[in-house]
Amino acid sequence: MHFLCPNHRQRLVEMPEKEISNYWLEWMNYAGLYYELNQWADSIAFVGCAFDLTSCALFRRNINRGSMVTHVALSTIYLANTMCHQHDTAKANQVLSLSVQRLGLMMLHDPTEAWIEECLDILTDAHKHRAFFEEYLNLPFNEQFQPDPLPLQASQLH
Repeated sequence: MHFLCPNHRQRLVEMPEKEISNYWLEWMNYAGLYYELNQWADSIAFVGCAFDLTSCALFRRNINRGSMVTHVALSTIYLANTMCHQHDTAKANQVLSLSVQRLGLMMLHDPTEAWIEECLDILTDAHKHRAFFEEYLNLPFNEQFQPDPLPLQASQLH
């Protein structure tokens, strides 16, 4: 699932980490603005770009993985939640599954990374989404719509 065109994605992912984080935060804020206005398609466009950017940046060598993992988890939660508001739980579950798979791949390279494991636990338990999201971001978040429970399978982690 991609929200950025391949050319923009490649250019953005190659930027310094600080700029990636700045774009991520700016797009999350715009997503929050449209979320508050119940303009789900516009919100999805912005949070989708934030999700796409940080998901791709996860695998760079010269990046703070803890920070990128946090960005991925937050944008995944917001994107899935927004998709549920648009009554598209299938896509919401697809986004959650994709992030679980990506973070699971990261654990293969560093199985001692406790933060990745904690984020995986949060992503697979919709009841933890709101508290985690609100711990980091002051954006509107309504739990009225929840994705289906995501079964965490051992094959996704190892």
